[in-house]
Amino acid sequence: MAQRVFVLGLDCLEPSLVFEQFREHLPHFRRLMHQGSWGPLRSVHPPITVPAWACAASGYDAGQLGLYGFRNRSDTSYRGLSLALAHQVTRPRLWEHLDRAGLRSLVLGVPPLFPVPRLAHGAAVGCFLTPEGENVRWCEPPQFGQELARVLGSPWMFDVAPFRTENRQELLKRIHRMTRLHFDAACHLAQSPHWDLIFLVHMGPDRLHHAFWQFFDPHHPQYPGADNPLREAVPEYYRFLDQQLGRLLKALPSDVLLLVVSDHGACPLEGGIAVNQWLMERGYLVLRRRPDQPTAWGEVEVDWSRTVAWSEGGYYARVFLNLQGREPQGVVPPGEYEAWRDRLAAEMEALPGPDGEPIPTAVFRPEELFRECRGVAPDLICYWGNLRYRSVGTVGGPLYWPGNDTGPDGANHHWDGVFVSSRPLEQGPGQVQGLQLIDLGPSLLAHFGLPVPEDAAGEAAWRWA
Repeated sequence: MAQRVFVLGLDCLEPSLVFEQFREHLPHFRRLMHQGSWGPLRSVHPPITVPAWACAASGYDAGQLGLYGFRNRSDTSYRGLSLALAHQVTRPRLWEHLDRAGLRSLVLGVPPLFPVPRLAHGAAVGCFLTPEGENVRWCEPPQFGQELARVLGSPWMFDVAPFRTENRQELLKRIHRMTRLHFDAACHLAQSPHWDLIFLVHMGPDRLHHAFWQFFDPHHPQYPGADNPLREAVPEYYRFLDQQLGRLLKALPSDVLLLVVSDHGACPLEGGIAVNQWLMERGYLVLRRRPDQPTAWGEVEVDWSRTVAWSEGGYYARVFLNLQGREPQGVVPPGEYEAWRDRLAAEMEALPGPDGEPIPTAVFRPEELFRECRGVAPDLICYWGNLRYRSVGTVGGPLYWPGNDTGPDGANHHWDGVFVSSRPLEQGPGQVQGLQLIDLGPSLLAHFGLPVPEDAAGEAAWRWA
């Protein structure tokens, strides 16, 4: 019988803070690192909560899943993007494989996990995309949710929205409260004998970084000085998180393999680049009326008969060409498709930063990144300044923004997350290089003695000594 596994997913946990800057203040992380294996965990393209956790749990890349972000084009019309839902992950995730094998999984908050799936041999709780409301079915089976409510003495917290807010003191309290609640649940479930896999994703670190990174990092362009009252929010939270990890270690039976992983890391948000404004200034995007003040992309009227390309804002820029035969009013002939992609990619990569300095922007075609492109994939994927600049969808304002156009924000996602295993990998205890997030699901399938799908992008690359 394979060793039971507890996957503790800490969304956006930053390796430079865990492994370096805060390491001496994190005794429980240090203990795990000393006894097991640890190292940076390379995220997927794009390094975003959705699709990253779905890629990790399935072993398929974002193109194979047809999930290119929190929201995706559901068709080739101009209706915009729709929210990612659990049933859109059409490749089986780890717990579905285990369920078919008669193994019991408890899955909590692994995005996207709404609507909440039913497991024959386990239970599931919805992710941060779960809507609030008394009639929302947030747990399957419902009795599992009733058990959690009884043990916790509190309603389940899916998120701390809104996390892009100026009321940061209250937000910090909510983040701490959600973290304690989720670890209360983790400690309770860990002591139950009736499970083979527990997979919990907690959003606390992600919300913390977006709201508070600029207050502790003196190199951040928005750093308000060492005497600011929020300067300890990030280091104090990491110490608090380490304390919660210590609680979980006490609750876990000694025969359980614990994996602490994050789907991506974080870096300072140096600013935003208004991609649709840039396309408009170059004549590639035409509006019927140009707004005289910053206006959300969804509120403008586009002249599609004269528009070559448009984009969606977010952690990265998704650029779509208005292609003849695909979009309703496409203007780009199929024979010019590649030439337009070459032209736009070159011009985007050449765009300097706000002070005229070069920034390492990288633009990719989706077929360069993914084994397959299901759904409606972007025609180009652009990481401004290697993710140190966010993509701003707003038009009618400046080209360069000091931050996010959707609310206060101090951090963007970055490429490496965290991997810590309580048991050494085959390579031996200590630091390990070359770990890939997409190998998580396949590696655990192999650990449980189950076959890895042949067409998966990930591999059973993690083998424990």
